[in-house]
Amino acid sequence: ARDFVNSCEAQTTVSISGDYAVPTVTIGNVDPIDCVNTQQLLTATANLANGRTTVSYLWSNTSTGSSLNVTKGGVYVVSATDETNQCIGTTAITVTEALGRPTVTFAPVEELNCETTQVVVSANVTSNTANLTYVWSNGISGANSIVVTVGDVYGITVTDEDSHCTTNDAQTVSQSTVSPTISISYPTEDVLNCKVSSVIVTANGSTTVAGHTVSYKWSSSEVVASKTISDTNVYTVVVTDDNNKCSVETVASVLQD
Repeated sequence: ARDFVNSCEAQTTVSISGDYAVPTVTIGNVDPIDCVNTQQLLTATANLANGRTTVSYLWSNTSTGSSLNVTKGGVYVVSATDETNQCIGTTAITVTEALGRPTVTFAPVEELNCETTQVVVSANVTSNTANLTYVWSNGISGANSIVVTVGDVYGITVTDEDSHCTTNDAQTVSQSTVSPTISISYPTEDVLNCKVSSVIVTANGSTTVAGHTVSYKWSSSEVVASKTISDTNVYTVVVTDDNNKCSVETVASVLQD
């Protein structure tokens, strides 16, 4: 300052400081969202200058507060404002999703019967990963196929160990092991003699399974129900269910006088 009367001057110094310290913001790491961990909690932490603690948070989805609960994958941005100097720091985190659920289909299987005594039940699995586990309803685990000998419904649980997603499905194995029945019909005159030189016997085969048919085979190679016998030999006849291949047999013979 100057006194214009006596031309004397006096001086002083004024110091103006600035506070531009931007908060440092971090978000803790989280696991991917999957079929078990269906949500994740994001927590932001802001470090302020000079030991200050008054801070406010704003997330990219307009939520406020230092924590945000998320249920979907994506990029989440948070801003932290130092309420003293109004400086803003930002950071972001990417939350991933691992929601790949295996798909299961089954290969066709034959019916269990008297000829086919075991079949393979095989689950065809499609997945985003090869890290899969298999558990069957009969207690077998570790493989996508099993050998079965009894008709039943066989369920499988396939788990993707990366996404923890599971798929349940089942295959029905049918079984038909009902044997046919058989009896032999003889004519009234069923004894060989000087008058009766041969006898026609008839095998009566039947099955209780709807839609099934039966066939015949004699030990003497005939493949019809009736056979002409002209000696005293014993003949075996086998009746077979043409569908399930189950069979039963009996014998036929005649006396000679």
